Amino acid sequence: VFTNHALDLDNFDLDRLVSVYPNPATIGKFNLTLPMIIGDVEVNVFNELGQKISFKKSLSTEYFSEYASDYSLANGVYHIIIKTKEGNSIVKKWVINN
Repeated sequence: VFTNHALDLDNFDLDRLVSVYPNPATIGKFNLTLPMIIGDVEVNVFNELGQKISFKKSLSTEYFSEYASDYSLANGVYHIIIKTKEGNSIVKKWVINN
């Protein structure tokens, strides 16, 4: 007996499916590699103080998406939070070192 299970994101470790590069970066620009099964996402970038410095809603995912910050970012550690339409969140650490 075979059972056909629909693809469910809960069955995956979303953190392993998403990558941010270059990391470390030398400018305020990064690429996200997101699998198509994630669908549209919301991307927030926070600095070390927890301040939201950048936001993009409904970034349509294919195999990868390039994302550039609108701000000139200082050296440091940033947190990229990617939220799916299902409410799942993926947090990636991103370093700028110019």
